[in-house]
Amino acid sequence: MSTASNDTLINQLRSGTNIIYAVMGVVLFVGGTIGNLCNIVVFMRIRTLSRLAASWFLLASFIGSQMLVSTSVLSRAIFGITGVESLATSVFWCKFRWLIGPAGGLISITCICFAAIDRYLITSRQVNRHRWITPRRAQYIIVIVVFVWFMTSLPNVFLYTFPSCSVTNAIYSQYLTFYNISTYSVFPLIILPIFSYLTWNNLRRGVMAGIGQNRLQSQVTRMMFAQFGLVFGASVPNMVLQSYLAATRNIAKTPLRVAQDGIVSCVLTMISFAPHAMVFYVYLAVSATYRENVRTVLFSCLPIINRVTPLNEEPLQRMTKTGTN
Repeated sequence: MSTASNDTLINQLRSGTNIIYAVMGVVLFVGGTIGNLCNIVVFMRIRTLSRLAASWFLLASFIGSQMLVSTSVLSRAIFGITGVESLATSVFWCKFRWLIGPAGGLISITCICFAAIDRYLITSRQVNRHRWITPRRAQYIIVIVVFVWFMTSLPNVFLYTFPSCSVTNAIYSQYLTFYNISTYSVFPLIILPIFSYLTWNNLRRGVMAGIGQNRLQSQVTRMMFAQFGLVFGASVPNMVLQSYLAATRNIAKTPLRVAQDGIVSCVLTMISFAPHAMVFYVYLAVSATYRENVRTVLFSCLPIINRVTPLNEEPLQRMTKTGTN
């Protein structure tokens, strides 16, 4: 390949990377912000959900996801649109992004894993296990999770240097690679499949024994199974990307190889953000009752509509009745 053709291909790959960051970044940021805020409002307004430990874990996961969307996703969207690395223009934004983004993402993933454990316990035929994680204990666990992940992300504030907003310490850079693989990929890839299978097995045994869940528990379990699948599917590309980066860290690369790696890394990175931006829409797709609850809560938040039509709480009441949707 001639030098001119090589340069043209490199420029095309770089342009493609920017376009992907811009398009997917804007879609994930706007859609994720709307979705996460809707989830937060719905879970806070529906009082019956506050009685479930899993709901507290999910609420914390929505907040953590929005922290990541508002920093990591937004910075990539800005880069794709402007071609300027926003993290290199502000010391505060650089430090803030590398503290809030990783902490928020790990808070979200960890709380989802705890929600999976709670679903296994709540579907167990051993009734005493149902009380192992109460809403109050869930709140304590969330506080501990938030503290732990903020503390582990705190070194980023000091080790991401300005103006490059990158890690120059070789040891810490290697540590981050393996840290990201274990926390963002290996951890959920182990916890979610195991407890999803155990929960499914509990439900299957319950059906065979003629024991069913009430409507609220059934809907939450269905929504969470869909969310687990989304997280699992996004964790695999992230693990592949992080493993590749670790394996090729010390390999000399041509400009073309760097551009090729850049566009692949861009696609896999944006896919890994999907669980933090798409959960609301997954919930809407798998649960008719949740769609009704979203409609009810949104109407209750509109003063004009609320003055004309009283808040219809029928969907909320139906959630607590026995049966399936």
